[in-house]
Amino acid sequence: MQLASEAGFELVGRYGGRIIMDLIADDAVKYDADTYAAIEQFEIAVCGTSPYRDIGRFWQLVCRRTAD
Repeated sequence: MQLASEAGFELVGRYGGRIIMDLIADDAVKYDADTYAAIEQFEIAVCGTSPYRDIGRFWQLVCRRTAD
């Protein structure tokens, strides 16, 4: 985040991805449409909240350029 700041960007949000889905070992459960939708909603609900975002398989920073 320091690099983004030094480059003239302001942090808007920080998110983690593949938090819950990767912890479920049973792929058959993931292929059920209703269960998948519930997991997806849960992922979205926690993706910006620590500690969940911190254990995500990947992270995303959303930044905007600050005015000069």
